[in-house]
Amino acid sequence: MLRMKLRRNIISLTVSILLILLLFSTLFPPFTAVKLKPGAPSDTSIDLYQTIIFDNVNLTIRGPERIPVSFLNFTIFEGSTEIAYVKFNVIGSEMKDSPSNKFTVTNITDTSNLPYGSSGSYYGYDEDDGSNHTFDYGYGDANSGASDLIILYRITYTAQQTGNFTAKLFVNSSNYTYVSGPSSNFTVSEGEITNPYPVYESTGISRPPTNLSVKINGTNLDVYFYFYNMTPATDTWTQFANWTSVSTPQRCEFTNFTYMGNDWMWGNTSYQWSVNATNGSTWSNTSYYYTTTGSRYDVSNDGIVNVQDLSYTFGYFSAAYDGLYDVNDNGAINVQDLSFIWNNKT
Repeated sequence: MLRMKLRRNIISLTVSILLILLLFSTLFPPFTAVKLKPGAPSDTSIDLYQTIIFDNVNLTIRGPERIPVSFLNFTIFEGSTEIAYVKFNVIGSEMKDSPSNKFTVTNITDTSNLPYGSSGSYYGYDEDDGSNHTFDYGYGDANSGASDLIILYRITYTAQQTGNFTAKLFVNSSNYTYVSGPSSNFTVSEGEITNPYPVYESTGISRPPTNLSVKINGTNLDVYFYFYNMTPATDTWTQFANWTSVSTPQRCEFTNFTYMGNDWMWGNTSYQWSVNATNGSTWSNTSYYYTTTGSRYDVSNDGIVNVQDLSYTFGYFSAAYDGLYDVNDNGAINVQDLSFIWNNKT
């Protein structure tokens, strides 16, 4: 009898506790939360050195929330291995990236007057992993009736290696890091234009280079080489070589710089050239950079800056303007260029 009474009391107590919990759940809102999204890649497949765009990279801070956002980190992964990232603050200003200068962060949301509080006690529930955290300051309205604070970014990335990749968004608070789920996959492949020489962003290249070349992967392609002119017509893309009906695999190589004037001859100068390949309906376009060896003021290209460069420049006083000999870059070839070379000979 006593045992049965005890059992009834336990059941009654359990029901009472459940009713109390149910009552509290109806009177109080659930924990506030942070939700992250890495955005959607603009394409599922791109070529090496091409750019992919992630739109609607999303940091959502729920209405009752305040989160002390220290910085955000957008990271590209190959499997579980980090291969590239950009670190930026909540208003979208970049703080650090790797590889350098391969990311661009654009803030889509007006962040000029973000709600911010410096006191209180707020739950920082992580909707992605189910863990709870507490903060006493941060960004957000901290009002149960407020709308969610949604901050959107657009992030572009120039692919530097081939493979299959995803992206994640990390948000670092004062004592906890929130992590989004992965983006959809995207693939980076070599594409139709590969293996350039000089290699992308290479330095110490001779003037002129020994060659400009790429490997072409495709069938019945027409290939065009363009040079971004330095002189005499500046800021102009000029075609200087082409091949027709190229099929896999073939290396297209240009070596005849004799009749190209002095465009290729600047020392310590960055050059840009591009390769375009087409089958008549679609195009593949890739641009490359390289930087030459030596000094700009070694106009005779003999490896040193000396009196020979004065003589070399003087011999072109009567020639049509060519920026190679305008060593002080003032738009004219005159005695000031001789003086400039002499003063910079060391």
